[in-house]
Amino acid sequence: MKKIFTVLMALGIALCTMANPSFSVAERLDLSKVKTPKMEKQFTPVEKTSKAVRVDKQEARHAMVEARQAKAVAPMAVKGVRQIEAMPVATAQKQALPVVNNKQRAAAQVAEATDTVEIVATTWVWKYYESDNDWYTTLIDATETYEFKLDYVSDTQAGTFTEADCIMDYTGLYIYDAEGNRSIVTFTEVDIVVTDDENGLTLHAELLSTDNVLYIVDAHIAPLPEPKGNVELAYVNAELVDATLSSSAFQFSAFENDYYTSIFIYSDQVEGEYETVDMYDPYYNYIAHIEGADTTYIDFLDLHAVVTKEGKTYSLVADVLGSDTIMYHITMSYTKPDPTDTIDIVATNLYIDEFEFYGMVFTKATASNDEYEVTFDLSIALEEGEYATEDFNASYCGIVRTSDMAEIAMTEISATVTGEGGDRVIKAEVVGSDNVLYNMDLSYVVPEATDTVQVVFDKLATAEYYSSSADYYIVNQNENYIVTLDIFEEKGNLMGEYSAEDFDLYYTQLGVIDGDTTVVTIADAKAVVTPVEEGIVLLEAELTGMDAVLYKVSTKVDVADKGLQYDATEGFLMDEYTTEDIYTINDQSANGYIMFDVEAADGNDLMGLVFWVDGPADGTLIPTGTYQINDSGEPGTVKASTGMGAEGLTYSLYATLDEEGYIVEPCWFMVGGEVVVSEKDGILSIYVDAVNSNNLPIFITCEYDLNTKQGLQYDMTEGSVERTYSDDDQVKFITDYVAQYGELYLDITAADGSDKISVAFLVEATDPAIVIPAGTYPITNTAATGTVFASPGVQDGSIYPSYYGVMHPQGGISVPCYFMVDGQVVVENIEGHLKVTINALNSYDVPAHIVYEATQGDDTGLDNVGAEMKAVKMIKNSQLIIIRDGKAYNAQGAQVK
Repeated sequence: MKKIFTVLMALGIALCTMANPSFSVAERLDLSKVKTPKMEKQFTPVEKTSKAVRVDKQEARHAMVEARQAKAVAPMAVKGVRQIEAMPVATAQKQALPVVNNKQRAAAQVAEATDTVEIVATTWVWKYYESDNDWYTTLIDATETYEFKLDYVSDTQAGTFTEADCIMDYTGLYIYDAEGNRSIVTFTEVDIVVTDDENGLTLHAELLSTDNVLYIVDAHIAPLPEPKGNVELAYVNAELVDATLSSSAFQFSAFENDYYTSIFIYSDQVEGEYETVDMYDPYYNYIAHIEGADTTYIDFLDLHAVVTKEGKTYSLVADVLGSDTIMYHITMSYTKPDPTDTIDIVATNLYIDEFEFYGMVFTKATASNDEYEVTFDLSIALEEGEYATEDFNASYCGIVRTSDMAEIAMTEISATVTGEGGDRVIKAEVVGSDNVLYNMDLSYVVPEATDTVQVVFDKLATAEYYSSSADYYIVNQNENYIVTLDIFEEKGNLMGEYSAEDFDLYYTQLGVIDGDTTVVTIADAKAVVTPVEEGIVLLEAELTGMDAVLYKVSTKVDVADKGLQYDATEGFLMDEYTTEDIYTINDQSANGYIMFDVEAADGNDLMGLVFWVDGPADGTLIPTGTYQINDSGEPGTVKASTGMGAEGLTYSLYATLDEEGYIVEPCWFMVGGEVVVSEKDGILSIYVDAVNSNNLPIFITCEYDLNTKQGLQYDMTEGSVERTYSDDDQVKFITDYVAQYGELYLDITAADGSDKISVAFLVEATDPAIVIPAGTYPITNTAATGTVFASPGVQDGSIYPSYYGVMHPQGGISVPCYFMVDGQVVVENIEGHLKVTINALNSYDVPAHIVYEATQGDDTGLDNVGAEMKAVKMIKNSQLIIIRDGKAYNAQGAQVK
């Protein structure tokens, strides 16, 4: 099968941006897999680690979701005669599989299948996610050995789909051995046909795995039979398990008159109208008819249910077609009981931790007294105001009773937040899963010190500077005390005066050693740091503890430069790149810089440099001369790396790669020295004579052949494009993003589905008559108004506008295709009709002449335009923006307002 691409939402690696670039390797390359997530808070004493975690953005996001699911306070026990094991609802939601890296994909593209495995599914779960416009299904074979997961973007269940239509993070295969151990298979190529006709729903899939095995999956869902009878089932004392907040599901269940019924639904609220596709899982939706010692299980072939709420009573009315072809008319009601008790929780040590995780903001608020520990969790910044249950991440909110460490989930939350910063107060009424009403008064109060203790350390304290979070972590210990101080310092220079807001009080603690260590929580802190000698400073701090003691701490601190995190600490670096290696030169000289990347042909290492330039590059692509490596941002310099930042590893740097394409730490961050660029006989030579943050030498040479055209991957290398479109073809104008982003898209697919174009215009407004304002639009990557986006080609398996492509017979765009990188687009208003003329060059200087002319102005008016597009990617304000379903998302999946 030929590899096929199209524009789709790929929550993965972002492109380097066009303005105010951060030049993060994590944004630039699919080889950047180093990321240190925010530390879990530790106690007695607080401990901080600098160990790098080799995980990419998608894996980190998925790990976060899985960790959150694992922390759900109360797994849902499915009650009933089946005696099935209790399980969390979250396990049946979308499950992301490991991300396939570029090396695996590249290897699979050139290899033929070495084996074939055929799977016939007998159990299936289909779910349409309206918010994502995608179908997610799990298919299981009769032996329960194979569990096939598929996620494709479409507003219709039936159709023809390829990997270009699939969200590959959620498409894969689980294989179970005899002991139940699971292995995971991911795919590089996908061909799927889903039909829905008088014979029912049929799926046929052919999928090529990363290890070159062809999997053929077939499933058939027969048409629904006509009911042969009716049964009324009325339950007045049903049970409702509401996990809509933690796991987006709920279960009604009841037993009466020899019938036990379980209805398990996906939803983020209980009230609503539900169909078969909303069922959680066939295994948990059934009717059990008990007759003496015999039990007959009746599965659901079809379901329609309505849940309403009046006061504290939920009512369910459902029509269920059973596997016995009987229509069951089911009514259930559940009344939520009033709390059986009331408990007051007062705590004065409220700690609020707000942090960003890949562009998403999280807040964790904790407080405790002698009897209870309380945790609130939100996916937003906590500000003054009123909060209800739906504002919290219920899975991570909870109460722990310290006497027996019992965990109590919060099922209803009503909270008021007042104050700002460390002075905030949370007053809340919380109904727990133990049916107790907890009245909470949580605040942060700095006690008046009633005693003063001098804490003097004779030995030097250790200090580690965390470039990723711009803070010093300082530790010292003697026979009586251990102290940990965390002080924010953006410049990495510890000298000066600090107040409480400069401390991370969570990591700032004092331990009193008397046999055991008693940890004192610090409520207030200030410090003065003065120089003593080279690399040594004196730190004098006053720490007010929650024990009402003022601790006056005095210690000398070793602050000698230890280098950036993850930078090499010993040896030296020497490497050479030749014309045979893989070079990428991204000319953003209009924005003041040129990015230079080279990866070894064997895939073992890479280097990235950022050249600051004044004006466009000369004929050598990078202006010749000597560039100093520093952080000035001045033309004629190379950007110095800042190491691990919030967005990942930053340029300029050198890194080795493991077999899977992961960057291996430590790296080599270039912070000083020079880069010399020269040219002779068509060979561009780049010589790096640099030092890293530990003053270790770096020597690298590169030779780039200017005579060899380095075009975009999958771009046409020869021939030309001549094409004319009209209103007889499928013409779409996407105007939803003009007001917010200034982007307007023209998509045209041939009437016979043979080819298509996608052109991205940057405009200030639309033309009411012809939609696209008339004028001449240069094809550039400047993102300036009045231009057309130049395509960067295939990025992470997706094609970006502007391009022309021949359609594969099974859908998607065949490669090579045509990427518009230069030229112009002329838009004309001819007597109220739109005419678009494209004269473009691709990355191999292949010409294209493409014309679209509307035949009647009314058909191109704004009343007929819309966003009928699966996904569009673009760069906006130094960020990759993905437009999908009328909403904008960043590369991590967070919605952008």
